[in-house]
Parts: sequence; C-alpha cells; structure tokens
Amino acid sequence: MPYKENTFSLWVGIFTDEASLQEYVEPIYSDNALISSDFIKETGIDWYDADLAEASFCKNNTPDTCLRMHSYGDSFPQEAVNDLKQAGEFNSLYLIYDFLAKPAKSSGRIKFVGAYSYKK
Repeated sequence: MPYKENTFSLWVGIFTDEASLQEYVEPIYSDNALISSDFIKETGIDWYDADLAEASFCKNNTPDTCLRMHSYGDSFPQEAVNDLKQAGEFNSLYLIYDFLAKPAKSSGRIKFVGAYSYKK
C-alpha cells in the first residue's frame, strides 16, 4: 500500500450530482474482505483506507474554496491550488489522506491531479 503520512492524493472529476459522486467512490466489501468501487476499478489502485478519504461535490465554488473546505484544507500548499486551477473542468474532488498515489493515465470519470503535503 502506498502509505505516506502527511501526504494527500487528489483527483478531480465531473459528476451529475453529489449522489453519483458518492456512488462512484463508495467501497463495496466482499465476503473475503476485499473492497472495490468504480474509483478503484478506474484508477487501478489496489487498496486504500476509505476512512481516510473525502469526496466533495463543489459545482459552484472556486477551485481554491473547493479544496480548502476539506479537512486540513488550511494546511494544503499553494501548489495544490495551482495544479487544481490547471486541471481543467471539474465539479468534484476526491482526496485520500496519508496516501501517495502515482500518476496514471486519466480514464473514466476521474483524473489524478497530484500528491501534496499537509499538516494534521
């Protein structure tokens, strides 16, 4: 697992509403304790702690406001805000804390923006 304390990984996407975003990232647990979700399938991430993830539907907010409204948002570096402004069109964010994702090709409904430091 790509665990890295005080690092968050950030994705952007376009969803019709908050319910469709939540459905996309919601983990599905099997009998053998493996989890899956549309997010996991599309990104190729094997596993992450869903308790350390936050999703937001931020259709009418600026990129800066949308990012900063998350937990620890006041500690996020300006680089994350700048990269988010360059990410193209989006109305949803997905963050995983203490997780260092590697860049992957963008496919499906979500695009990886980057991994950044934060303070708890």
